Amino acid sequence: MTEPRRPAALIRVAPGSGADGLKRERQVVADAMRERGWPAATVYSDDHGDRGDPDRPALARVEAAVLAGRHDALILAGEAVVTDGGPALLMRLLRACTKNGVAVEFLPSVPAARGATATAKPGAWPALRATAPGQGSTVLTRLRVDALSRLFPGWRIWLDDHGWHARRRDGAFLQEYGPGAPVFCVHCGSEAGLAAQLRDQEAADARAPGRAAG
Repeated sequence: MTEPRRPAALIRVAPGSGADGLKRERQVVADAMRERGWPAATVYSDDHGDRGDPDRPALARVEAAVLAGRHDALILAGEAVVTDGGPALLMRLLRACTKNGVAVEFLPSVPAARGATATAKPGAWPALRATAPGQGSTVLTRLRVDALSRLFPGWRIWLDDHGWHARRRDGAFLQEYGPGAPVFCVHCGSEAGLAAQLRDQEAADARAPGRAAG
């Protein structure tokens, strides 16, 4: 993927973390942006210091921003971002990111030294990718797969160390081998890329004589 120009970060800290926990997560995000050479991320969090309506969940605000095309990458920071707030809301956000080609990455928390703010060490941040096989949260991975599966219910979708894969659920599907003919399975190195391929397959299904969309 190209380098993001409008990154965003969604921060949720565990209950009881207080202002210090939120401050550490903001520092983690800022260090990650600086290390990667990206513009500063627009940070969404549920603290009252965030710009916007403090009574509206940050997750809903970032979803609206993604749907409006204001961001091209999203970092989820803090362990609570995938365990708190309800999986249905996070699923909806991830579906919005998939639809709009916004790359998503989970950024693990960096434990702070006693009485100090966490800072990044040089070279500590991996480059953001639309997929991160073997990295990040299992919960986040499952939600991303589920989000894509809901967009394309006719396909079985999974992620492994080799990338993203989709196979038709229709066991009676007969693959043709002419140019532009629909295929039984597709593979891609990124979540957004797989979504684009599946949209192409839907178009190919619609063109194929006597065949309904998969």
